[in-house]
Amino acid sequence: PSSFASNEKLNKFVADNMDNLAIDMAKGKGEYLETLVILMDIPEVERAGFSKKLQGNFSKIYTSESITSSEILNNIESVWVSS
Repeated sequence: PSSFASNEKLNKFVADNMDNLAIDMAKGKGEYLETLVILMDIPEVERAGFSKKLQGNFSKIYTSESITSSEILNNIESVWVSS
């Protein structure tokens, strides 16, 4: 599969919604997280587990306050492929 970071819509969404996405990811649910999952083409049967995985690895994804959207996507990808 191609890297998430190469997906333009996904990049723009994360860049535009980093704070709201962080809030949803920390909760493990919410509309920003749902949109992320859809943009990432996560199969419906895997979405709940994916969201929980992101929630459980939040500190590995949002590693600093000055993180960039592309770093967030790279971190999400690392967390996902390490499953």
